[in-house]
Amino acid sequence: MAQNEASGGSDVGFALRLKALATTAPIHDLDDRKCRLEGADYSTYQMSELALTAIDLVTIAVLR
Repeated sequence: MAQNEASGGSDVGFALRLKALATTAPIHDLDDRKCRLEGADYSTYQMSELALTAIDLVTIAVLR
């Protein structure tokens, strides 16, 4: 029974991770849109990584 509960829990966790990744689509689009930004050359930056890092920093600050 414990194995079934663990398996069900991992399915829920997997579903939650998929849902969270689906909502990051606009973040990943940042890399596609950076060529349209004026005023600086953003080609060397991984915009999605910068956005996710910013989200992490805000989340950590809120949790403290």
